[in-house]
Amino acid sequence: MQDLIKLRPELRLTKVVVSEAGASVYSASEFASRELPDMDVSLRGAVSITRRL
Repeated sequence: MQDLIKLRPELRLTKVVVSEAGASVYSASEFASRELPDMDVSLRGAVSITRRL
């Protein structure tokens, strides 16, 4: 990511670090299954991380 930021300054990209702690627990939970029933477990984890951002 850092290379892309340096290569394309006109995009004005920003690097952000988001903790993944607990994302896998959420994604495999019954709550996540009810909330996002048609979504793969790995994508539910991505949703959890994205919400933190």
